[in-house]
Amino acid sequence: MRLLRCGAEAVLVELQHLSEVLACTPLVGALPGVAEVVPAARTLLVRALPGQLGEVRAQLEVMAVPASTMPTGEREVEIPVSYDGPDLALVADLTGLSPADVVAAHTGTPWAVAFGGFAPGFAYLVGGDPRLTVPRKTTPRTRVPAGAVGLAGEFSGIYPTSSPGGWQLLGRTDVVLFDPDADPPALLTPGTRVRFRAVKERAVGPAPSPRVASEERAGVSSTSPRVASEERAGVSSTSPRVASEERAGVSSTSPRVASGERAGVSSTSPRVASGERAGVSSTSPRVASGERAGVSSTSPRVASEERASVSRGPRALTLTSARLPVLVVDGGRVGYAAIGVGRSGAADRGAYELGARLVGNPRGEAGLEVAMGSAEFVAEGSLTLALTGADLAAVAGGRAVSMATVFHLGDGETLSLGAPSQGLRTYLSIRGGVTVPAVLGSRSRDTLAALGPEPLTAGSMVPIGEAAPGWIPPTDWAPQPPVPDVVELEFTPGPRADWVAPLDGTTWRVSSAVDRVGARLEGDPLARLIGGELPSEPVVRGSVQVPPSGQPVIFLADHPLTGGYPVAAVLTPASADRAAQLRPGAAVHLSQRGDRVSSHPGR
Repeated sequence: MRLLRCGAEAVLVELQHLSEVLACTPLVGALPGVAEVVPAARTLLVRALPGQLGEVRAQLEVMAVPASTMPTGEREVEIPVSYDGPDLALVADLTGLSPADVVAAHTGTPWAVAFGGFAPGFAYLVGGDPRLTVPRKTTPRTRVPAGAVGLAGEFSGIYPTSSPGGWQLLGRTDVVLFDPDADPPALLTPGTRVRFRAVKERAVGPAPSPRVASEERAGVSSTSPRVASEERAGVSSTSPRVASEERAGVSSTSPRVASGERAGVSSTSPRVASGERAGVSSTSPRVASGERAGVSSTSPRVASEERASVSRGPRALTLTSARLPVLVVDGGRVGYAAIGVGRSGAADRGAYELGARLVGNPRGEAGLEVAMGSAEFVAEGSLTLALTGADLAAVAGGRAVSMATVFHLGDGETLSLGAPSQGLRTYLSIRGGVTVPAVLGSRSRDTLAALGPEPLTAGSMVPIGEAAPGWIPPTDWAPQPPVPDVVELEFTPGPRADWVAPLDGTTWRVSSAVDRVGARLEGDPLARLIGGELPSEPVVRGSVQVPPSGQPVIFLADHPLTGGYPVAAVLTPASADRAAQLRPGAAVHLSQRGDRVSSHPGR
């Protein structure tokens, strides 16, 4: 066991084999001070509770690696696949097999789910025919369709939603892999056996109701509460789609950020259910109510109109116009890494938290994230608000208001936001919080996972909760530092700092590939010092990943859980917030923080 640096909140445990990772996962997760554990091929990311990283490291340093184990389970899922993928011939060349033999090898051996992946519903499958071990693509595709079945290294997997990706694609299936209303939400859970079955073509048709009883769904054992493929055929082709710019919240022309696995904003909503979500969108996935304060405690099957009237309350805020869709955000969701769900939450946590404090909201209360400003809202009821983050001009009820100040909006009054003079994302905090229904414990929109409230567009209305008893803090103005011409981003060495040339002191430009998943940098390519394929590893917010191109990618709030390229650095929390405000074309200077004598990732 080797402990590697991974930022201010986590440590990466490096082990010898996947079997050791699986054996250690439950033991490490039970240690005091551990918030979450994310397993991968040879490593285990251990995220500590605030202020507990030192204690967690100390426990790991004396922990013995238990006896190895591999995933086992009685549940089996059959996946029908149309083997017409764009990389089938390439995989045949790489393996020395014919395309027909590749299909036979992929379907002839049962696979097993080892662990969840970088996106909700993605599972890393192991135990297949060893002849199918192939490298990832050198340059990831900008878009891989939902349901694509691929190979990477020793693993096979299925893309739950459309996104960029670097796996070798054999074919495609219509199986729906993730449904936030199901229990469990992920179809493929650790230990599940998976068998692929070749079919001539995928079924096309309307998506069946997600409430279909499990015994009516083919392809899963009769004791499984989950769904199989044929009964849900056609979901991906008819699922409501939200255009990329609506999910990114940045730019309608911004290309996706490519990661070693997949990064970017999904263009399809996984397992969109038929019900409506109160106060947000008629095509939003159904969620169980009552998960957080201000949400109806009635059954999640209650008609949408009834839920809307219950959860909305007497106060609301309506978006009447916006340059780009507006996102609901909060502190994020923790504890769902095992099924591929990341934390998400506000991209600039510091700005979001400042706004919440200014209006007297408790920690984690939801607000709004406005990318590139130029939005207008109308109040229903009397509201107390604050604007933080990207600096812009604002007019509330005909009165000019300043950033980072508390102001009021009367019933029927309008709040108009201009374009930001600097920065990218502005946060609108409202006393009482935005009380749309929570999904897996959070009201945040996760753009990579297409999870949470739908992005708000003109006409969208969100309910505002009643303010908790108590005083608003006496601070009525909080100065925000200006954005310099060259943004300084501090980092600590990442777990694979020794794989690439030093980052310290380098200067870069932000490319046009910017969204909530990450920001790609452009400059003189970083030289690779260690070659070879890196097994998929967990990543954290602020990770600076270096693909073969040598052009770093900074992962932001909606980053994938795992990536296949070396993480050379991890930004400090404050610098990760600054990175969330970077616009295309901005100049960035990377500077190593603290001990510069050694940047060895294991220290």
